[in-house]
Amino acid sequence: LPMIESEKAPFLEDATIALVTLGVRAIPSVIQLLEHRSWQIQERAVVILTTMGAVAVPALIGVLRRPPTYNKAEEKDDWTSQLRAAEILGAIGPVASDALGVLVVNLENQAIQKTVVEAIGNMKEEARPAIPSLISSMQHGDADFRKRVVKVLGQISSGAKESIPQLLAALNDKDWNIRRNAAEVLGQIGPAAKEAVPKLIKDLESNESEMMYVAMQTLARIGKYAADAVPQIVRILQGQNVELKKSAAVSLGEIMGTNL
Repeated sequence: LPMIESEKAPFLEDATIALVTLGVRAIPSVIQLLEHRSWQIQERAVVILTTMGAVAVPALIGVLRRPPTYNKAEEKDDWTSQLRAAEILGAIGPVASDALGVLVVNLENQAIQKTVVEAIGNMKEEARPAIPSLISSMQHGDADFRKRVVKVLGQISSGAKESIPQLLAALNDKDWNIRRNAAEVLGQIGPAAKEAVPKLIKDLESNESEMMYVAMQTLARIGKYAADAVPQIVRILQGQNVELKKSAAVSLGEIMGTNL
């Protein structure tokens, strides 16, 4: 471990290789480095634990279950270890799905929730059991957090039909990034997201060219069930915006089942 704290690159590399080779035996010591005062040492510990992969998951779950340490100097709780643990689990990916339960519990922890939701998203299809909790968590956190949740719902599954009601609600969010992300996820879901058509038609009537573009992409993926949007798409096709006209042509072709 002293070699890990060295600033000399050769020592760092040698120590990293040695600790990864030790595997499970080295994990408790490396876990301690997640609280090291040096950000660089923390990063090195992240690399080691991520490289270890699945064998490090049980210890990382333990870290997430721990209460925070108390930073006397700043007079506040320190969640650094838990934040790093969530980061590592996300980097490990689907094989870390045993940690899904403890990650879900931490969705309400505002100190680490943004890292937690991204870790869940990185578990892809293995994270499907977390969908109800992700949907519920959208009631908490700021706009950036809600945006990340919407994005993660798309990462977990393009057919996550159970998330449709919340995605429809997200189409009315004040933050246009959230509206855009919600529309993109609904597009990934496809025809099953046909309930979104009325709201997407309203987006076509707006003056937000980027939102209009995303709405047309989503309507194209919904296909024939988006037929009610044809008049608005034709209107755009007859307009002056070249890029929107290209998107309108593609969208109309998908909805009508023809190539324009």
